[in-house]
Amino acid sequence: MSSWITELLETNKLHESFLRDLCETYHLTMTEASIICFLKNNPQLDTAADIVEYKMLAKSHVSQAVESLIQKSMLARTADPHDRRRQ
Repeated sequence: MSSWITELLETNKLHESFLRDLCETYHLTMTEASIICFLKNNPQLDTAADIVEYKMLAKSHVSQAVESLIQKSMLARTADPHDRRRQ
């Protein structure tokens, strides 16, 4: 196995470990933690549709996770001033 693949796998394991610790500390699911990280790193991609497309998660999982994050006051839902159908 080439060294860059090994390095990538090790980085992925480290990231997953960090997410698990984050989940334990803040009582989050892995999907919720992943969504928070995604939104932090991609502030312009801030809709559920964006998350579904780029993270390749099921719509139902994103919907549940976003609703849970809103209930935990970790995420806020705001209306798009240019398109009332988008939040």
